[in-house]
Amino acid sequence: MDKFSQLVVWEGVNVPPSQIEEFENWIQKEYNTRAKHYKQITTLAGLGGEGGRIDCLFWIHEDDISQFAVSRLARGFRWWEDVLSNGGGVLYPEQLKIDILTKQIGHSLRKQAAYKK
Repeated sequence: MDKFSQLVVWEGVNVPPSQIEEFENWIQKEYNTRAKHYKQITTLAGLGGEGGRIDCLFWIHEDDISQFAVSRLARGFRWWEDVLSNGGGVLYPEQLKIDILTKQIGHSLRKQAAYKK
């Protein structure tokens, strides 16, 4: 899972556990992009909203980022970083943000170590 480094948010979409494999296969087929479902998260109140929206979070493979970058826009997929930089971080629990940041830092450190070899 180390090479799945870009987190994507699909707002308002719930992928039930029984459909995760189907979802990942659909991303592969539709966008030629490898994806790993991360979790469903219920948003908190904020930005004028009540909260309670279910968002789908999934990782995409680092080698597929460039080909997915433009095609994702038509479907409303957003990079996690874009959600945060546009104020959307208030909609997500702190522990989720800590978990994601921890994974991203770990990925970055492993990648740096691999370059030094």
